[in-house]
Amino acid sequence: MLETRAPIAARRDLLGLAAAVRVRHPVRARRDFRFGGLSILVESNSPALIDTLQQYFHCFERDWKPADGGERNGIVVTALESEPAWFPLAYRDWPRDPGKLHLKERVADLAGGRVVHKVRTGMQFLVGGSMRLAIGPCLANANQIINFIVTQYIEHHLHRGWQLCHAASVNAGGRGLILAGFAGAGKSTLALHLVGRGLDFVSNDRVLVQAQSSGATAVGVPKLPRINPGTAMNQSQLHGILPAARRLELAGLAADALWRLEEKYDVDVDAAFGPGFLAQWTRAAAFVVLAWRREDSSPPRLREASLADRPDLLAAIAKSPGPFHVGRGGNLQAPVRPDSEGYLRHLARVPLFEITGGVDFARASDLCMELLPQRGASVA
Repeated sequence: MLETRAPIAARRDLLGLAAAVRVRHPVRARRDFRFGGLSILVESNSPALIDTLQQYFHCFERDWKPADGGERNGIVVTALESEPAWFPLAYRDWPRDPGKLHLKERVADLAGGRVVHKVRTGMQFLVGGSMRLAIGPCLANANQIINFIVTQYIEHHLHRGWQLCHAASVNAGGRGLILAGFAGAGKSTLALHLVGRGLDFVSNDRVLVQAQSSGATAVGVPKLPRINPGTAMNQSQLHGILPAARRLELAGLAADALWRLEEKYDVDVDAAFGPGFLAQWTRAAAFVVLAWRREDSSPPRLREASLADRPDLLAAIAKSPGPFHVGRGGNLQAPVRPDSEGYLRHLARVPLFEITGGVDFARASDLCMELLPQRGASVA
């Protein structure tokens, strides 16, 4: 464990705590990542971590302009490799979303910001003002550093009036679909089936939406789709995601057994589908909520719905920003409930549909393609 008791026990402010941590772990490497005009500078005492992040984010660093125009000032994220850190702070449990059972995070608020403790991994995150610092076994938990960086991208948009949706998104010639649903509904799998039909991948699991004069724009976050073995085994372009030996082990499993496996694999979109299948944003042609059920044997059906009349669908769409959320005034937020009125306002001009019946990704892909404009049609 990182010994922090003597010098840090008396520290009750974020800057003092961060300074005591930094003096033990001087920065040795830096890398500036640029996502759609937003610069996020990542610094670390571990060059290997910077290399890992560069490999992960490589396909998102394109010469893109922000969807709302203009170059943005940069954000600095510090990730310091160490053993699990211990701080003598008064932590409290952070509530999870409905349906989530296991404690994931504990937080301690102090002068100048907040410390977020990841219970399972021992990672600690210091957030407040311009401070964005992670300390702990970063390399072993690189996914948490990736999520921390992606959170800064999301925060940047939330402060500018965008709404965060629990959704995936695809694009076809400038118009696209937003695919929402509760965890495990198959958003990522359906999005990748549509990419396999020639559409562009925009985002996985998180989408930012804002009403504009043309209707609504959906912006993706710089995060690779994460899939389970069932998705990889049932789509030819994704077979290479699994090691050959693991594919052989899984080949004899029934479909239900495949979907129940607690394994996740990142999909490098460029490697799986080839360059040119990634888009940063799209104009929303339709919002599709996956309300199907795996135990239903009937074929998937598409029907139009009204978000104002269906709070159950809104619950599947809305997403809380979590413990890293900083309000516009710079103040850290208590658990934030999604603003229903905000979603209704930003999605008012986007046609809403739900897919019911049983789970069939090929049929659902057909239904989704019918909602998109024909290739070559005007998107003005």
